[in-house]
Amino acid sequence: MSELHYLSNILLRHDLRESAMKILEDHIQKPDPGSEFEQTVKKLSHLPPREQIHTLQTFGFDTLFSFDKEVTGYVALRRDKPAKTVHVYRVHTEEKYRGQGLAVDTMAILVYDSFSDGYDLIQAGKGKDEKMTRVLNSLKSQHEQYLESNIEVNTGRITRASSAKPL
Repeated sequence: MSELHYLSNILLRHDLRESAMKILEDHIQKPDPGSEFEQTVKKLSHLPPREQIHTLQTFGFDTLFSFDKEVTGYVALRRDKPAKTVHVYRVHTEEKYRGQGLAVDTMAILVYDSFSDGYDLIQAGKGKDEKMTRVLNSLKSQHEQYLESNIEVNTGRITRASSAKPL
């Protein structure tokens, strides 16, 4: 299994920081067309990429990276504490690591962490993105019961199962 780190931890790790920041800079330059993230990034386009990343962090944006000597993939997200919601706006696996279940495993950790931190809803897209749908279908079949969650693939909603006790 890969090592997993949130962006705030990576900034403290010199061995991981540069590769992670490069990937984020590329991500900011190429947001998904029409996405909410694209609208947010447009407002920051006057800033250099690293300043954009730091500004996004102040608005609750974060990234969960997986590493195996280098970045293998990431889940880009935004936490909305008042609404107790985590918005996932991109799940990515580097090409040479695809097909190994890394995106699904990283999402499972994100769901667990989010529920543990008191969030009630993870909104992973809106059920229209083919890649996200594949990840959610696999997450549902492999981890839904373990995570004590309800995964609605067609809407992208992941909620804590009503029978689950708070973590």
